[in-house]
Amino acid sequence: MKLTYEAYDSDGTKVTDTITAGTVAEASDKLRAHGLIPLSVRPCDSEADRSSVRSVRLRRRNDLKRVSDFCRQLSVLVGAGTPVVQALGAVERQQDDPVWAGIVTDIRSRVENGASLSGALEHHSKRFDVVCQSLVAAGESSGQLKPMLDRLAHMTRQRLRTRNAIMGSLAYPSILLFVSMAVMVAMITFVLPRFAELFDTLDAPLPPSTQLLMGFSSFIRMYWWALVPAVVGTVVGAAFWATRPAGKQTIGNYMLSVPVLGRVAQHLITARIVRLLGTLLESKVSLLDALELCGQAAGNERYRQLIDAAQAAVTDGDTLTAAFRKSRLISPTVVEAMDTGERTGTLGCVLIGIADVLDEDNEMTLRSMSTIVEPFILILLGFVVGFVALSMFLPLLDLTSATQGAA
Repeated sequence: MKLTYEAYDSDGTKVTDTITAGTVAEASDKLRAHGLIPLSVRPCDSEADRSSVRSVRLRRRNDLKRVSDFCRQLSVLVGAGTPVVQALGAVERQQDDPVWAGIVTDIRSRVENGASLSGALEHHSKRFDVVCQSLVAAGESSGQLKPMLDRLAHMTRQRLRTRNAIMGSLAYPSILLFVSMAVMVAMITFVLPRFAELFDTLDAPLPPSTQLLMGFSSFIRMYWWALVPAVVGTVVGAAFWATRPAGKQTIGNYMLSVPVLGRVAQHLITARIVRLLGTLLESKVSLLDALELCGQAAGNERYRQLIDAAQAAVTDGDTLTAAFRKSRLISPTVVEAMDTGERTGTLGCVLIGIADVLDEDNEMTLRSMSTIVEPFILILLGFVVGFVALSMFLPLLDLTSATQGAA
């Protein structure tokens, strides 16, 4: 395939051109063989566009897995004594996604040109967030890059595991809802019109439920040309709004206020923050800096405000436990664990331990909720289908009874 590259020649001049190669790694090797130092290598626009159309959603879902695999592979190589540049080159050759191969190529090129690994990751902040950059920087400054990469890989895998648990618990109920909607659309579009023709030929009075369904079916079939764009536009607009900061904040605050789901959302966010804070403290990041990073990665405005208040309290000389004890967003179990960790000087280790417990409880809760919700959806589907069927056959039964009575 044809790839576009940016590189420096032997005179230090920046060169931009195209090259034909099977993979990004192969193209980088060819450039170095010709005396060029590659800065970035990526598929040409047409190929990149086709690839992005096919797999943009898949790449978004796989970002956490890619980051985890990157950290784990790099940790193994660095732990074996491989220099960082050579280790990045080995990781680059293992990439099967052209986009990620280009990212690793750019990171390796920057490190090869004298940048630090954390500095190179800053140029790809959409994949490697500030927490990742801070942990790598701490590992580089302390000479403990491998342990930091191990912690980062473990933390990323746990986030991926939690996300998969959420998606798994929503999969079956979502399928049931989709099937229910498909059945309703099929009945309204194809089945009810046939019954409407039958009822017109009988010229018999219809029950209110049957009249309601017939009117609804007629309305849908008459104005489908306006309803379909309206529904699609609403869904697309809602999805776009949900990705905006205001939308994320509104949805996050609403989720915390829902009676049952609110507690689940609190436990999920608390587990993520507690694990992140514990990992940062175990990585020798100062408490104030760790709280700052947790605030940026909180993902919820109310939790970010809580962490900001805790950071201000710690700055004024108060304890972290006292700051979190005032909020209902943090469960008493977590607060007591924090208190024990602060008194014994093992706050980071205690937080990681309590995060493991919270994650296990959250996975069990999600599975239980999925098991409870499924029967309710089935009952609802049966009720709707039964209501439609009864409304359709009730006039026929009335007509049969009337005919028998007349006879």
